[in-house]
Amino acid sequence: MVNYNPKSNFVKNKIKKTKWENRDYIEILLILEDCILGKRPQGFADAHKIHNIKSEYEKEYLAIFEELDPKGYAKHLKANKKEDRKQKEADRKFKQEEMTDLEKAKESWKKAGGKF
Repeated sequence: MVNYNPKSNFVKNKIKKTKWENRDYIEILLILEDCILGKRPQGFADAHKIHNIKSEYEKEYLAIFEELDPKGYAKHLKANKKEDRKQKEADRKFKQEEMTDLEKAKESWKKAGGKF
């Protein structure tokens, strides 16, 4: 049995706007609350499930996270920005290497008598 006792105002407001038939959505939000509050995951399968839920309901997750754990939310944002910078740098390096490889291939083609 699910205990519909949300901790965040975000989920409380969603319950007020949601019909009983759509309670699965609320149950997902409650799972996200439990995750943020450290009550979950409970095992590998649960961790996998929560990872997928966080991805699918990212906006809701971030809204609940910001409300229930503002300091943790700030750390999360900072870590994401750092990871984004790393990814952009890796993408830039990859593109640069790709262009260098293309230039080398063109030079080899030219030396072999190929036409452009």
